[in-house]
Amino acid sequence: MHRLTIPYHLSASASAEGDVTLWTVQGAKKFRIDEIIVRFPSGTAGQLKIYLKYGAGRRWPTGRELVGDSATLKFKADLEYQGGDDIVLHYKNENTTDTLECYIYLCGTLID
Repeated sequence: MHRLTIPYHLSASASAEGDVTLWTVQGAKKFRIDEIIVRFPSGTAGQLKIYLKYGAGRRWPTGRELVGDSATLKFKADLEYQGGDDIVLHYKNENTTDTLECYIYLCGTLID
C-alpha cells in the first residue's frame, strides 16, 4: 500500500466534448482516491466543464459539472476503483473559439 498522485493536463479544443482515460488501475490492485485537486487557469471563465465518469454515469462531483476560472479547487473524496477499472474524465469546452485547459490531480492510496 502506498500513496499515489495521478496528474493530468487537459487541453480541450474549441467546442470539444469527450472522454479521456486518466489512468487504468493495474491488475489485482485497488486505488482509493481521497483528494481531488483541480486547477483552472485564468481565462477559462467557467466554460470548461468536467466530471469523472464510471460506466455511463457521473461519479464525481455529484450534481453539476465542475467549473472554475483562475482557481485551484481541493476536494476531499472517497472513491474506489478496482483492478482493470479506467478512471475516465468527461469534458466539455463551451467556448467556440479558444482551446481551454485545466490540471487535475487524483490523490490516494494504491492497495496491493
